[in-house]
Amino acid sequence: MRAGGRTVTKDWLHEVALGNVAGARIVQKFGLIADTDAADGDEVIQEGEGAYKGHTATGVETVEFLSSSAEDAGTVLSTGTLTGGSATTAADTGATFSTDGGLAGHIIINDTKKDHAIVTSLTETVLTHKGWRHNTTPAVGDTYRLVKVLATKTGAAVVRANQLLDANGAEQVEYIVMNGTTGVDSSGTYSRHHRAKVVLAGTALGSVGVLTSRQKTTTTNIFMAMIIGYNSTMITAYTIPAGEDGWILDWGTSLAGKTQADGICKLQSRPTGQVYEVKEQRAISASGSSNQDRTYRTLKDGLPPWTDLYVTVDADTNDTSIAGYLELLMITRPT
Repeated sequence: MRAGGRTVTKDWLHEVALGNVAGARIVQKFGLIADTDAADGDEVIQEGEGAYKGHTATGVETVEFLSSSAEDAGTVLSTGTLTGGSATTAADTGATFSTDGGLAGHIIINDTKKDHAIVTSLTETVLTHKGWRHNTTPAVGDTYRLVKVLATKTGAAVVRANQLLDANGAEQVEYIVMNGTTGVDSSGTYSRHHRAKVVLAGTALGSVGVLTSRQKTTTTNIFMAMIIGYNSTMITAYTIPAGEDGWILDWGTSLAGKTQADGICKLQSRPTGQVYEVKEQRAISASGSSNQDRTYRTLKDGLPPWTDLYVTVDADTNDTSIAGYLELLMITRPT
């Protein structure tokens, strides 16, 4: 099969997933709606309850991150710019890491490269760590933060927010040091945010409260409401970034709880400025197939930039839990 002038095979897709193919990448979205009722109708498979508000923003704003619990809080110990570093070190000749209270188990964030690592040992000017999580290469002049869980707190301290869509339609990444129920502002402005995960937490080993991201001015535009205990967003929704086309590889849904229920599931998409169209509909049933998977023999559609898409479910039984997923092949548009 072919997409964007490329011949696509299973082995080639594996190479894309490994990051070995320029101009191509895989996006996998997964979600959970923990409680949908018969009267709710079509609901996006996402972590919050009620109507999905992640695609309602029409312009960019500062995004604020907050928790429903004061236990989710971190604190910045040191900031600066790197004067050296490697795959397992971060150095700043002007730093005072030890004096600042740095210890093994704290996190070093490279804000320039959008990466982080867990500290294993340190001196006053050099941090040794377990390796950069996203395998970036540090450079002299990269800005950094050394962060720990706030004293006496037990929950999520640092969240890595990605799939933030800026005014140009480009995806961005930010690291947010949580401050409990007080909102923490993003450094950029965004109209979409589809994914985040906790990368540093205290003895609770994750968030104690529900972690929310939303536009700061239009607070009804809620992007995420991370479920306690998951430490990751569960949202089966996405927006195609600028400069790329999205090709649907597969999607699916399943009953995710003990409730006996039937459900109608839909894959829907909306090009910018238009309306949602049902791309395909399938059913799940406790008495038949409680799981449905749709893998396409040929790639489905070529979704242009700024297209919103999500998976919805309409269950016939109250208190039904449904899981869903969506996999896309993203191809960079030729310039």
